[in-house]
Amino acid sequence: MARGWESKSVEAQQADREQERQPGPELTPEQSARAARKKTLELTRARAEADLKLARTPAHRAMLEAAIQALNDQLRNLVPVLLLILLTACSLRDAACGSRPSAELVQVPDLPSATAPVDPTVGVQVRVAFLGDSLTAGFGLLSQQAYPHVLQDMLEADGYHVEAVNAGMSGDTSAGGLRRVESLLDGSTRILVLALGANDALRGLTAQQTHDNLARIIDIALGKGVFVLLCGMEAPANYGTDYRDAFRQVYVNLLREYQGRISFVTFLLEGVAGDPALNQADGIHPTAEGAKIVGKTLYPKLRDLVDRIG
Repeated sequence: MARGWESKSVEAQQADREQERQPGPELTPEQSARAARKKTLELTRARAEADLKLARTPAHRAMLEAAIQALNDQLRNLVPVLLLILLTACSLRDAACGSRPSAELVQVPDLPSATAPVDPTVGVQVRVAFLGDSLTAGFGLLSQQAYPHVLQDMLEADGYHVEAVNAGMSGDTSAGGLRRVESLLDGSTRILVLALGANDALRGLTAQQTHDNLARIIDIALGKGVFVLLCGMEAPANYGTDYRDAFRQVYVNLLREYQGRISFVTFLLEGVAGDPALNQADGIHPTAEGAKIVGKTLYPKLRDLVDRIG
């Protein structure tokens, strides 16, 4: 299969950007979290832009364009803060930044962003990565309306300290997720919510290939000490009973094979799929209200994993 968004040029550009970064002053936990978030968003956007160049159907292009726009929105929230961080070598006394640089850090005021603020008085922040497709990316929604952000808000309201990293990419498959997972699971990620497979049939993957790709993603996550919450999917009705049964069995088999090692939600869109009131005009992607229900479906299992981390 084509590997458009994982082209060598994109990865080389990312590597070049990393090499160009010069060592700066020591960052606070909040600044480090924002910088890591920006890096993840930029890499995901670069891959989506590369995939957009190869997209042929209007629907696929529209999904990718929406994903890129959502990523740009999140980056715009982060950039003002990160620009201020770059100015921390200038003291508050020398406001014009024309005097000799000072090593004193300037306190950066909190700005709204897609990430949860890090407050050392609250406790250790739990970083939760969501690896999925347009259902996770929040196609047609604002970034804060997508279910990963809904879950972050729910956990924060209950007193947990979390950062939800939305790595949903419109049009992605289990094969694409496998290629992306290594860059997503850096040392700070503690939980992986895995919600892939819905696009596999559209891209010509068999049920066995979907199983094998998801299993490898799970193995990579577990090998890094990351907890996994696997979200079951359903194949479209027009793919026939045989394929739908085989596809559903993929998740049943994975649950059996990883019994006691992963958490599992039977169906990501439980209570949402098929309800016109909870889906957008395409009948596929949840509305903001639908995304809230998805969040409620996942919440008990995700909360249990956060509790296990302590």
